[in-house]
Amino acid sequence: MNNKTKPPVPEFSVQIKDAIKDLTYLSEADAPFEMFDPESFEQMNFNEFFAPLVAIYEGSNETVRVRAGRFAELKEMLETHLTNLTVFKFGKINKEIYIVGLDENKKPVGLKTSAVET
Repeated sequence: MNNKTKPPVPEFSVQIKDAIKDLTYLSEADAPFEMFDPESFEQMNFNEFFAPLVAIYEGSNETVRVRAGRFAELKEMLETHLTNLTVFKFGKINKEIYIVGLDENKKPVGLKTSAVET
């Protein structure tokens, strides 16, 4: 039996980078795979996401009140028609935001937007 020490296993990120090198997801776009930084991922509570969007503060002008009202209507519509609502943000500064829930058939449905958060 050979008791030699095995060479160290490269850390996961190195292994993955090697595994996806020159590999594309087969579709009309044939897009490459990319790693993303797990620190750039955030799961957010649905209500916390909407709280600043529906808030009306003392002194808010009519434009702000109308926009907050529209966000409140959107929030209510999503809550009425979807369950298990959650928000996912991807990115450090330029973020892609996904609002996802399940419809009556348990099918994932959602909205996508983006934000710049510094």
